[in-house]
Amino acid sequence: MALHDTVAEFSQKLGFPVRLSNALSGIVLSANEELHLLRIVREALSNIERHAQASAAGVAISMDAFQVVTVRVEDNGRGFDLAHTPRNHFGVNIMNDRAMILAGRLDIESTPGEGTRIRLQFLPQKVRHAVPEIE
Repeated sequence: MALHDTVAEFSQKLGFPVRLSNALSGIVLSANEELHLLRIVREALSNIERHAQASAAGVAISMDAFQVVTVRVEDNGRGFDLAHTPRNHFGVNIMNDRAMILAGRLDIESTPGEGTRIRLQFLPQKVRHAVPEIE
């Protein structure tokens, strides 16, 4: 799977194993959803590689009882001040745009010296279309 390959690639680039917990068995994402999920994870891991100076990172994907998919990417790096993101750093905007395409929500928590936590949540298209609309 592309997610395992991506985590293996960044484990090599970072010089330490990136933890992966993928509990999405049984849910089928559309090709579009898989692409955007993977691109968000890649962007987050790329930011860890370029900026975080981390010694540990992890990716966790799960689905709750309401079939909401949650993707978490975390590191123990240097963190950053969300209010003062440099102008030429577009990674956060790219991830937000992809989250909107998924009709989802992207939350970023970061504190200088305490690492960064990114959380994406979305309801898969297959599930959204199965829910009848209320008139």
